[in-house]
Amino acid sequence: TILRNGEAVVVLDARSDLELRRPAAAQRPHVAAICVRGDAESDLPARAQSLHWPVVEAMDGGRRVRATRSPAGVEVHLDGPPLDRTADASSDAPSDSGGWGALDHIGFAIDTDRSDAEVSFHRTLLGLRPGPVSEFMDHA
Repeated sequence: TILRNGEAVVVLDARSDLELRRPAAAQRPHVAAICVRGDAESDLPARAQSLHWPVVEAMDGGRRVRATRSPAGVEVHLDGPPLDRTADASSDAPSDSGGWGALDHIGFAIDTDRSDAEVSFHRTLLGLRPGPVSEFMDHA
């Protein structure tokens, strides 16, 4: 399922990978893919490759699409800066369609044994800085 709202696009899988590994886990969708747009100075695919995360390239309607996969299995599409700088002068500005602007945070539900690797992946690839941590325990 692809959900679109303004500039935000989220791809959901109807069946959670947690559900596949733990039969008692509640059935719920999970985020299967996200897209990250870097500025001109951040070459996200080169950074991913230098950190030994494989980058896969494909063509989508004549446009090159590059992606890698996080330790938890989320496909992370690595997009460059917008080609038309006047059309997207600020990634924080809401879109003209009245929908959401760029996402400012993402939450993942993952097993505790994968959480350090997942946090490290996103911090090093995207240059994220630590902020407040929220942990929600799932007793399923």
